[in-house]
This record gives sequence, structure tokens and C-alpha cells, in this order.
Amino acid sequence: MRLVIDLQACQTEGSRDRGIGRYSFALADAMIRNCRGHEVLIALNRAFPESIDTIQKHFADLLPNANVVLWGGLKGIEEIEPKNVLRRLASERIKEEYFRSLNADIVHTASLFEGFVDSSVTTVAPESLACNAVTLYDLIPYLRAKHYLADERVEDWYRRRLLQLKQADLALAISESSRREGIDHLGLPEHSTVNISSAVDKKFKRMHVSPAREAELRRRFALKKPFIMYTGGIDFRKNIEGLIDAYACLPPELRSTHQLAVVCRANLTEVRRLEAVAAAAGLDKGNVVLTGYVTDDELVDLYNLCKVFIFPSIHEGFGLPALEAMSCGAAVIGSDCTSVPEVIGRSDALFNPLSRMDMAAKLAQALQDDDFRRDLQASGFSRAQTFSWERSASVAWDALESIAARAKAPSLFRLGYFERADKPRLAYVSPLPPERSGIAAYSAMLLPLLSKYYEIDLVHNGEEVAPELSERFPIRTYEEFERSADRYDRVVYHVGNSHFHTDMPRLLRRIPGIVVLHDFFLSGLFWTIEASDPSTHAFSREIEFSHGQLSLLEHLCSDNVLRSLVRYPCNLAVLENAIGVISHSGYSKELAHRWYGEGAPRNWAVIPLLRDWGRQSVSQLEARKRLGIDENAFVVCSFGIVSSMFKLNDRLLQAWSEGGLGKTPNCRLVFVGDCGDDTFNALLLRLTASGQVTNCTVTGYVSDADYQLWLSACDLCVQLRAKSRGETSAAVSDGMGAGKHVIVNAHAALREIPDHVVTKLQENPSCSDLAQALRFAFTSPDISKEIGQRARAYTQEHHDGEVIAAQYHNAIEEFWMQQENDRLLATLSEFRELDDQSLSRYEWSELRNYVEDRSSSHARAERLLVDVTKQLSDPDFSGLDAKAMKNNAMFLAMIPENKRVFFVRRVESGEYEILRDLRQLFMGQHEGVTRDKPIPLFPGEVPVLWEEFSAVA
Repeated sequence: MRLVIDLQACQTEGSRDRGIGRYSFALADAMIRNCRGHEVLIALNRAFPESIDTIQKHFADLLPNANVVLWGGLKGIEEIEPKNVLRRLASERIKEEYFRSLNADIVHTASLFEGFVDSSVTTVAPESLACNAVTLYDLIPYLRAKHYLADERVEDWYRRRLLQLKQADLALAISESSRREGIDHLGLPEHSTVNISSAVDKKFKRMHVSPAREAELRRRFALKKPFIMYTGGIDFRKNIEGLIDAYACLPPELRSTHQLAVVCRANLTEVRRLEAVAAAAGLDKGNVVLTGYVTDDELVDLYNLCKVFIFPSIHEGFGLPALEAMSCGAAVIGSDCTSVPEVIGRSDALFNPLSRMDMAAKLAQALQDDDFRRDLQASGFSRAQTFSWERSASVAWDALESIAARAKAPSLFRLGYFERADKPRLAYVSPLPPERSGIAAYSAMLLPLLSKYYEIDLVHNGEEVAPELSERFPIRTYEEFERSADRYDRVVYHVGNSHFHTDMPRLLRRIPGIVVLHDFFLSGLFWTIEASDPSTHAFSREIEFSHGQLSLLEHLCSDNVLRSLVRYPCNLAVLENAIGVISHSGYSKELAHRWYGEGAPRNWAVIPLLRDWGRQSVSQLEARKRLGIDENAFVVCSFGIVSSMFKLNDRLLQAWSEGGLGKTPNCRLVFVGDCGDDTFNALLLRLTASGQVTNCTVTGYVSDADYQLWLSACDLCVQLRAKSRGETSAAVSDGMGAGKHVIVNAHAALREIPDHVVTKLQENPSCSDLAQALRFAFTSPDISKEIGQRARAYTQEHHDGEVIAAQYHNAIEEFWMQQENDRLLATLSEFRELDDQSLSRYEWSELRNYVEDRSSSHARAERLLVDVTKQLSDPDFSGLDAKAMKNNAMFLAMIPENKRVFFVRRVESGEYEILRDLRQLFMGQHEGVTRDKPIPLFPGEVPVLWEEFSAVA
């Protein structure tokens, strides 16, 4: 199952450093450490940023980063202020919608009674598909309303929280006493109100306190005699006044030889009040010591040093200090009320806390009767060992599993943890075999693994699909997909920079999904779309949207299309329409930041490239026999389409020649792939004709089977890259997985490969450097073999198919749960309809901006709006003074890569519209400049005047 723990109890100022916060933290920790194969998410509120880092660091070794989720963030919603009512209602709706999006089986609220004086939001949503569990600490305010609910506002808040508690599916009580309170006074069902008890931190233990340490503590806290110890809060129910009176009733000889130490934080008013109580009881100054705040280490030492620990509380939810003292080996006596007896566990150690004489008599017995005191120490320590967080967690999991089973929720057992028949239905949009696409082959490997988590329909262009897929998965055409998109729970697009993907940008606009971005640059894709149908202007539109109108102007004024294709990624529309983006290297994410800003896009996961290591079915010797290669030959292969510009194949050929291997007997250099590179062909022809290279072959396109043969046959793979467009080399991964020595250069994604598993040259290697690396591999076969073995081990560890499929599943689910923007805005809009108490324009704007900002998967790419209203309103306007600019590469080079420039005019409403036809704009034909609908300005966005822009540029 998937359990979400709302851990705001560890964030609010009123709870995080007190018993509730510590209890919640310890229980969550124990439940995660003993999770029984269930998935656990920790949910934290952004309104308390100072607590987030500490909690995240603690759980970093226990949970994946994605399993600590952040939500909320609105402040100024404390219920103590009536003016906050609408902001709180809106915040509660945000919280409920967000938690609903987490697709939990159970949501466990660690502390429901928060939010009166802080910005926490604790609600139980009974209409949620998830079950709701709540920790029940006690009902002390309800049962002692005269003391705690005298203020009407507090009473109203508390009673509304009680109604929420009664709506929960499960109450996890911290003691049997609290459990009975819930059942007897609130009518909670017995079967769904469970005592999970409590425990103490392992630091509370018996230990030897050195004489020096004891002397230091006694000096610091004025403890000059053996002492009776109390610790806890200062509250009427803690009965400290009764304890002081009982101490005063002790025989004089006991009072004169023992001090009473009240160990707790107290403000000046509380100190003076307790001092007055002691004085009224006839006690001398120094009989009662008020220590003030002590550290945890000091508290443990004091437990170990005290002669008797006394806990006189009238009402407790559990009574943790008594258990802490018992764990430290102290002799503990306590009240016979509520939960204290079940902690102490023996009736002869209890007293009536409302009778000072009864309390004094039990205290005197514990101080004077050495045998009784030693028996208390031994039995208390033994009983303390029966309490543990592991036991509490186990009982809690039993209860959670039981309530989930009774609920029979449709999402009960989450994917990846239990098999289930109702897997989410996934539309998988990708090229598929037998298409000659690396992404098609990739999908063939990934799909069987991903089917563990999803019911998958393959969305394809209608061409033939290989039997191994078509016989296993339903095939849908693009048209069928568009007609029935609502039937899918998840949608994934595999997008690359080729003609195999021409329909995907259109589909993605209509049916948002998660994009697996195999190439960061998509300029070739959009150029292909425009070339096949010029009326779409697909490339021109995309270069303008992604990179601004100056980039479009540069493209329109250039005769070199290849320059635009290589220079501009042209992918912002795809990124912004994506619910989330998955890439195979961190380099693609770096490019996104470089072009569109550090926050763009926010939802991005890096998952290693999946390769099928099991496809290498023949030995090197057998592969060489089939290919007609001598078994003792030194064979170097470079895989993929031959390209001097992008793969430096000409440099490899030159290095092969210059290093002397081009004429060395029994050496072979093989380029396994198509070659349409005139530069490379000319070089190969020249070197062959001159006799400098006699052993180089270009295979042309090879089948997958022949590709595997060459991979098995070779000794060394050389895979170089230049002008990377964000792609990830499958050939490098295949070579490493096959246990081959691979030579790469430190360019783009190849930089991320650890140095010890490949030979990594500098980014722009010289021919001599490359020749030296080739010669070393030739002359050092043992070292070369060792590098290959390290490469194989690395790929087996980091590229395992099951692991990668699980990473896909986690990323898809994480992205999908975050796409709630439209639903939240629609839900929150009802608050604008309230006549007399509606949110102010400022408050609504703040709330809307928060929701849009938090929910958007893509932070807005920066843009610069240039206002040409003045120029266009001039009747003598003859075009912007940009004749030189149109042909001046220096001007364009001064515009940052990630600064998208758009020319706008201001209309009568005060809004702005983008001017679409740049040729008309720069030729001065302002009457014909195409208008668009007004564009909204982003927060903080202010257009600059043309004069300012052109002066700076």
C-alpha cells in the first residue's frame, strides 16, 4: 500500500520540540524502517521552511528524495484571527486536493490538533479515496473543558477538530487510556481505535555518571543533597503544586536530607508562582529547585542521579517522562490516574494525586525503604524494555493493513509492492520496430519491463509493428488515441529529433503527457514537419516561440538553414506541454537551464539509458568467424551514422593513419553504420589511395543482428561526440555492457561516465592524443581487457533493467500527481463568489499565483518584451532603425541565449499584443502588421521601450 504521513507535527513551533513532535518523528522513523514492503511518503508544509531541511536530511537514507513531498506554503491562516477564515478555507482545499493527487491508500495525520496559532493545515477529507488515520494523543481539553476551552474561539476550533477525528477511519491511540477516552466519550468504534502505545529514544538508558560530571550538574542546578525529581510541563493537570505540598508533608528529617527538583522550562511568572506555593507550604528556599530548561544529555544524567522520580499528573495521554526515568533505571512512583498506571505497571508504586497525604506517604516509602526502592528500579527498568518504537510501528502497521483491507479501496495495493489487476492504463506513444529508429529499439526493450506497472496500449502511426510487441500489447493509431484519450490514466511520449516523431508535438498539445526526451535539440523534427507541409511554418513558429523574434529574424535573413538547425534547440513548446520530462543524462537538464533559466522545467528526472545486455549471444571468436575476421586481429569499431561534424569520425580516421595502425598487419578499423558524409569519404579515399590506410571499412546500415556481431567481434570501441544536441550514446552503453574497452571524449553527456570505466580524452582531442590512446589499447591488451571488465560491472550495477523500469514508474507517478493546476484553480474560484467576505484582489492574486507557480511543471522561460507602440503610432514611421541589425551577427550575439525577445504594442485596454510579421515591422508597413490577442504579463514583467533596447544592444 502507499501510506502518506502528514508530518506537520514536526514542523509547528508549538509541537516540533515537544512531546507530540518527538512522538510523531520517532513513530514515522520506526514505521519507515519496518515498512513491510509498503511505500511511505512524508508530506511537509512549505509554510515552515526552517524545519524542512532537518527532516529531509534525517529521512534521506531511509526514503528516495521523491518520497519527501512539499506542499502548501501560504501563511497568515492562523484560526485565532477571524479575518483568516477564507484564506484558511482556501488552504484547506489546496491541502486536500494535493493529498488526493498523491494517490495514497492511507493518509496518516500525525497531529490533528494544530493550526490555531500557526499556519499548519490539518484536515480529514472523508470524501477522499484514501483512508484516513489520525494519532490520538488524548482528549484532555474536551474532558477538562473548564480549564482548556474557556475561550470561545479555542472551543470552536477544538470541537471542529473533534468532528474531524470522528470522521477518520482509524485512530492510533498512544495508550489504552487514550483509546478508552476516544471510545467512551467520542463514540469511536472499538475495532478502529487501536492502542499502539509509545516508547522512548535509545539515549534514555542506565549509565554511570562520573563524579566530575555529577559535581558539575549539582553545582549548575544547586542540587546539594539527594533529590526527588519531576520533569514535564507546567500545567494544572501536571499537579506540580500538589507535588510541592506533598513534599512539604514529608517528615522533617526527610525534607532536610532531600531536595525536590522540578526539571522543566518555566517563564518568570511561573517561577514566581511556584516559589510562592513552596513558601506558603512552609518550605525553605533551596528545598525546591526549579532548574529551568535542561538539555537532553543533562536530562538523562539527572534521571540516573535522582533517588526517586515522581510523576504526580492528574491526566496524561501516556506519561513519557515516567518511561524515560524507568529506562534510565530510576525508582519511579506515580499517580493512579489515566495512563500513568499502564506505564509504571505495578499498583504498589501508585498514589492518589489529589491527596497530598497519600502522595507524601508513597514518596516517604520510596525514600526510606531501600528494598522497595531497589525493587522499583529493577522492575521499572525491566518493564521499560517492553516498550519500543519497533513494537509501536508494528502494531500501527497491523492496524493500517486491517483498515485498508476493510475499506477495499480500488487503489488499495500499490503497484510495485503487490500484484493487482487494476493497473493504471498507459498510452505509450513512440516509434516501434521494425522502424529503423534507435528509439524504436529502446521501446522494445523497455515495454516488457514497464508492463509490470501498467496496462499498456501502444500508440503508433498505423504502420506495421513487430510481432513480439503487437502480440502482447494493443496497438492504437493516432486517430484512435485522440478519440479515446480520456480512457488513459497515464500518457508517455518518446520524442526524438527525426521524422519518426512528426505527429507528437501536435498530439502533446492536445493530450498532455510525460515526455521522454531522447534528443534535447528538436530543430530537425520541426524542420521536417515544415518541409513536408510548408503551410504549417512549424520550424519558424517554433524558433520564434522557443528563442524569440530576433532568432526568427536571424533565421529568415539567412540562407543557411543548417546553421539555424545546429544553433537553436527549438523545443520549448514540447517542454512546456509536458507534464514532466525524462532524459538519459544530466547534460540535457543543463541545456534546459542554459536556454530557459534555472527553474525550467521543474519536473525533470534523469534515468540512465536502458540497454539489453543479454542480446550479445555469441562469443568474440564465433562473431569473428561469421564476419570473416582473423581471430588474432586487433579490431576497432565506431558505431552509428558516420558524421565528421557530430562524431569526429574524420579525426578518428586521421589518428588511425598518423599512429601507424592504418598500415599495421592484422589491424582493422570498422565504421559500423551509414555514411553520407562527403568530408569523411574524401579523406578515406585520399588516405586509401596514398597507402596510408589499408585496413578501414565502412559497413553501411547493418541489421540489429549484425550490429551485435560487430559489437562481439571488436576489441575496442571509439565513440566521440561534438556539437551535442542532448542525445545519449547507446553505442557507448552497449560497448560498456559488452565488456569492451571504450574510448570517449569529455563532451556533453559523455562527461558523466566515471573515468575508471572508459578511456576519456579531453573534449576536443587532437589527432595525436587519439592516436596515442589507440596505440595504448593495441599494445596493452591486458589493461584494455581490465577496463572493459570494469565497464561491464558498472553497467550491470547502474543500468539494470528492473531498476530502470522502477525509476520510470516512480518518475511517471511523481509527475502525474503534480498536475493539478486547473482543478485547483476551478475549485478555489468558488471563494470569489462569496459576497460579503470574498478574498481581496491582492489575496486572490497571491493565491492564484501560488497555485500556478506550484503546479506548473515548467517555470516560465525568460522573455524580453520590446515596446514599439510609439514607433507604430508615428505616421511617418518607415521601419525600425534596424537595417544594420538584420545582417549584423554581432548584434544578435549580444542577446543572451535564454533571452527570448518579442516586439509588442500597447492597445487601448492597456494590455499588450505581440506583433507577428517581422518583415512588415522592419519594412515599416505598420498598417499591415498582424495583431494577436493580448498577452498576459508575468509577475514582475515590464516591457522596455525600443529606444532603450536598441541603445543597449
